[in-house]
Amino acid sequence: MKQISANIITWDPREDKTYLNGSQIKLSKGEVAFENELMSPGKALVTWYSQQNYQTNRNLAKLPLLARGQTYQLKLVATVEPRQTLYLKVSFYSRFGEVVQTTFIKDLQGEFEYPKDAYEYRLELINAGVKKVNFKYLILAQAKLDLQSGYCVQTGSSLESKLAIVFNEPDLRALITTKPKTDTVIFSAYRPQAYFEPSVGEKIAKFVDKAEQLVFIGNGALSNAVAAYYNNKYQQKLLITPQLPTEKQLAHLPVNLSDLQATFEKATIYHRNMKIEDDFAEKLYENNVVQDDLRVR
Repeated sequence: MKQISANIITWDPREDKTYLNGSQIKLSKGEVAFENELMSPGKALVTWYSQQNYQTNRNLAKLPLLARGQTYQLKLVATVEPRQTLYLKVSFYSRFGEVVQTTFIKDLQGEFEYPKDAYEYRLELINAGVKKVNFKYLILAQAKLDLQSGYCVQTGSSLESKLAIVFNEPDLRALITTKPKTDTVIFSAYRPQAYFEPSVGEKIAKFVDKAEQLVFIGNGALSNAVAAYYNNKYQQKLLITPQLPTEKQLAHLPVNLSDLQATFEKATIYHRNMKIEDDFAEKLYENNVVQDDLRVR
């Protein structure tokens, strides 16, 4: 079963409530460059809503619904000049629009608990003397999730000598995680670069050392490339879906399409109604991996 462990919140000045007076704003490739040296401290650069009446306020609701009483974390990925002059403000509202609670996060990363009597909430970037901001994205995630690396690893109830390592397809809007079953390790990331972090390689090396038989499994164009990359390194079995990456998709990754072509040609490709002759791979695929997550049957 899939679940969203982290949401990626972007800033679009054309849609989100943005401070415009005297501001120089540039939107390029999903990132926002904001500059305003005359803006008063305490003002919000941008506001995001969990609920909004578009006809009344013409601002879209971009924040996910949260569970009452649960703890969450926020992490702002941005360059701020001067440093420590921008903070996050989380405001919680009752069903009648009254402020129930307000939380301030001043280190660009912190936690908050969603009040049990809250009906909706808003996020704001608050000016504390900031002059320039290069905003990439904001991450809203479960408190238990490690956001430092940009990925998470989930292991099955038991890891035996036969092991499947699955790479979920990166999603820039959210970190999609899946509960793994026996003999399965699932890597999930909200950006493909995270799969090439040294810590990922170290974890995979440990799994390879312990397993007698191992298969790398991709789950789409980019995750197929990741699975092929590690398969090249360890010469194990490789299962991929029919979607293959383009050179453009791999442009910002430390891997070349030409280095993966031969590996893709030797891989077992799964698609609907295909009979799998390899019993080991079939067992791992059929019994230990949630088929919907691989987008195949």
